[in-house]
Amino acid sequence: MNDLFVMSVEGPDRTGLLRKLAETTHAHGGKWLASKLSNLEGRFVALIKVEVPSENTSQLKELLVQNSEVTVTFYPCQPSTERRINAAFNIDANDRPGLVNDITQLLANHDINIEELDSHRLGLSDGQNLFTATLSVTMPPELDPAFIARELEGLHEQMAVNVIPTL
Repeated sequence: MNDLFVMSVEGPDRTGLLRKLAETTHAHGGKWLASKLSNLEGRFVALIKVEVPSENTSQLKELLVQNSEVTVTFYPCQPSTERRINAAFNIDANDRPGLVNDITQLLANHDINIEELDSHRLGLSDGQNLFTATLSVTMPPELDPAFIARELEGLHEQMAVNVIPTL
């Protein structure tokens, strides 16, 4: 029998950190089923879904927590039973204060959950800033992604939103 859990990892980034986590997991018969990893301004963060033989779970978790360089937290896997559809969007707009707040509020008002958000602010040669984002969401099946894209575009006169085809 195998156990499944999600672990979050946070700490200062350094070469070999990811290798050490993977090596420890592998040494206990575990494997990473899915992962989201990022380095932002020298801080490493990760969410990793792990499968490990039940008899090795406690020892693996103890060893991962003992790594004094990072903070590791474990969460049980809880798959959703709610019927939802996946959608993704690219957003480009002239940056302004409150833009992320407005986007997240609109999505929440439609019961849309943001699964992944990758955003950046880029300086343009004219001194303006461009806000660019890619969002992966889950949403009620009765909603049309094209409708949501039009709603998002209505938040800002200089906003372009494209629906990204999903599998």
